[in-house]
Amino acid sequence: APFMVNAYPYFAYRDNPKEVSLDYVLFGQSPGVKDPKGFTYNNMLDAQIDSVYSAMAALGHNDSIPVSVSETGWPSKGDPADIGVTPENAKNYNSRVIKHVTSNAGTPMRPNRVIDTYIFALFNENQKPGPTTERNFGLLQPDGSKVYDIDLSCGYCGAAPPPPAPLPMQWSRPANAGRQPGAIWCIAKPSADPSVLQESLDFSCGQGGADCGSIRQGGPCYSPNTVH
Repeated sequence: APFMVNAYPYFAYRDNPKEVSLDYVLFGQSPGVKDPKGFTYNNMLDAQIDSVYSAMAALGHNDSIPVSVSETGWPSKGDPADIGVTPENAKNYNSRVIKHVTSNAGTPMRPNRVIDTYIFALFNENQKPGPTTERNFGLLQPDGSKVYDIDLSCGYCGAAPPPPAPLPMQWSRPANAGRQPGAIWCIAKPSADPSVLQESLDFSCGQGGADCGSIRQGGPCYSPNTVH
């Protein structure tokens, strides 16, 4: 399962507009920000996602768990003191997020990958307490009318997803393959990362549709129950 984060460049801009460029948070014509590792970020959402990847790597989860953005968005209306809160900015942010994530470009630290991202929110929440902005993140009004025009037809979805990374395995036919037409062995490379191997096994025995009964608990090949 992915590690899910709520990422809101809007709040970073709201809290520090003198230091955070509006173009940078709205996927505009920003000169970008270069981090100490040498990556250049042209928008804050990518930087926020990569900060999570960096923190996970520091804890030993180096690319073993994908990151998904469970919430991101921009309010279309706020209180008089709020800056940058307009239907135009909300439209620009959300439409550019859709275009960016459906291009499968990934982030500077994790390029060429799909990052599942969910726009918050579908409807304005007119009865929600708190600041006006909290009631106005929606694409639609509570009655179903549009807050602003935004293309949700998936017109940006023409880019094909990147090809899957090759599995860290090598394939060979068993010695008695002549008596078992089509049978193959799956042999893990000694240098393969155990966590990546486990992911490959989980996929093959699940979504991949392989019959893994022999290596499950109670099967003739269950022991030893290690990936190497």
